[in-house]
Amino acid sequence: DTEGEVVYLYDAESARGNKSFPFNAVRIKNPTDSVLESGPVTVFGEGKFVGEGLSVPIPAKSIAFIPFALDRQVLVETKEDGIDKIAKITTVQRGVFSTEVQHTRRSTLTLNNRTAEKAVVYIRHTVPENYKLTLPADAKEKLGAAYLIKVEIEPRSKKDVIIEEATPLFKSTDIRSSVGMDM
Repeated sequence: DTEGEVVYLYDAESARGNKSFPFNAVRIKNPTDSVLESGPVTVFGEGKFVGEGLSVPIPAKSIAFIPFALDRQVLVETKEDGIDKIAKITTVQRGVFSTEVQHTRRSTLTLNNRTAEKAVVYIRHTVPENYKLTLPADAKEKLGAAYLIKVEIEPRSKKDVIIEEATPLFKSTDIRSSVGMDM
């Protein structure tokens, strides 16, 4: 016996993932002290065949997701932008500032639950090298190198999820220019 539930897994990053729709997935915990080897998984619900998935090896005492069907009842729309803000001025010479700039990449995911039931969606997000996840601040669960961001969406409603990641950059900025004045 183990803990398990049917959830949505939004994975726009992997080759098998989808940018617009999450997968129905089984989220299970390996309760053993051994690795569960990879293999096929058949999913039944209410005595009926629901779908099939393929598990990867599941380490001892860890959580795994087994996607088994692409579901078009939850739609994901993504908008991306970025911003640079001066974090620290290191030197100033003749109107040119040498600065440490905080470069922030922001993704806004709008999750639209078109079902008559509450939806639990896990967003799989890998933070690029040299970046740090800043939003959501409470994202702690990981699957390999990727963060898992849990979102609950009420029936027939939308919810925005903001993911921000930041990295320091070093720039020279001439304050006599309009760009420099804006920063």
